[in-house]
Amino acid sequence: MDPSPPKKKTKGIWTEAENKHLINLVETMKGASWKEIADSLNAECGSHKTGKQCRERYRNYADPGLDKSEWRTHEKVLVVVFHQIYGNQWSSIAKHLNKRSDVVMKNYFYSVTRKALK
Repeated sequence: MDPSPPKKKTKGIWTEAENKHLINLVETMKGASWKEIADSLNAECGSHKTGKQCRERYRNYADPGLDKSEWRTHEKVLVVVFHQIYGNQWSSIAKHLNKRSDVVMKNYFYSVTRKALK
């Protein structure tokens, strides 16, 4: 019997190497579960990421299809307009702004709102 306790999968800062491996694994393992992708990532990088962490990282930050450029004026206006319509339903708002994730949009909105209120 192995006396050492099982390694606990914990949150941690994502490295650039992990991001690149994640993107590669998602592309090469199409149809695989996020748990399988996480297991492969952990084996290759020595990290301790869960399937949920991999899914959220890919969908919100690592997906090559996401727009990571500066926010354009019309996008800023649309976020405010749609926030008045939908409230804090960020996934509903994100459907109107292609290639921006709901988490990035929410973070942007609150950072701009805080600055405007000060």
